[in-house]
Amino acid sequence: MPTDATVDPEPFKGEYGFDWTTRRWRLSDRLLVGLDKAVDGNETQSRELIRLFMFHEYLHDHHSLTKNTAGEVGKFANCLEYLDYTADTYALLHQLDLSRMQDSSLLDDANARRFLIRQVELVLRSFWAFDEDAGEVWQVRRIRRYMNWYWRLAQLENGTDLDSMMLLFTRQPHVEIGGLYQVGQARRVVAFLHRCEPTTFLELAIVLEHDKLFRTGTSPSANLPALLQAFIRHDHESIKQFFRTVYDLATPYGGVQPSRSGPAQLN
Repeated sequence: MPTDATVDPEPFKGEYGFDWTTRRWRLSDRLLVGLDKAVDGNETQSRELIRLFMFHEYLHDHHSLTKNTAGEVGKFANCLEYLDYTADTYALLHQLDLSRMQDSSLLDDANARRFLIRQVELVLRSFWAFDEDAGEVWQVRRIRRYMNWYWRLAQLENGTDLDSMMLLFTRQPHVEIGGLYQVGQARRVVAFLHRCEPTTFLELAIVLEHDKLFRTGTSPSANLPALLQAFIRHDHESIKQFFRTVYDLATPYGGVQPSRSGPAQLN
């Protein structure tokens, strides 16, 4: 990752691009407007979000996933889900590292925990800013990306120390809704959020940190149809509250937070 990179002040006709020769980023007006909208025009948060975006894309360059190689990459859903999660994580941790160099108060663990939680909120809000047209039909991979980070946010909010919180970033979460009607469509698997598969039940499943499967159907406190409606409405706060509730429901089963000794080992 270059330390002397700059951003071209001129508008870019494409979406974005980085020129390794000039060490210059070129960003489109659409991208910048979307990022600005995600933070309601807050300049400080806008700068943070742009840095998160750039950190994410730098790691994609390491992944050999660039504007020149990304054609039809969306058909590799599992691969892309993993690469996006690692790039999101890389961005969050490098944002913390850079911000600590500029603000010594973040060397305090409690402040660092609050900072990380706020950065995950920024990441989620940026997702919504670029999914304005998403309605009732979503790529399954896209739904999981949102749910992975909403679940991580609930875990981070309940973390008690920075070391344990850092362990959450060492592996990708696995969160999934089962029971939606799904079809293959233009090299993608899409789910209909307003339509369930009639031969099964609607359930949410999470692989907890001790590698045990937690699954739950709809209930008065965790209403899955209401969650799907919140996705259709782009209701960030309702989805966030849903996963806070799921965290509380899963807590008696253990494994909602990582163990310093790692996941349970098979005998």
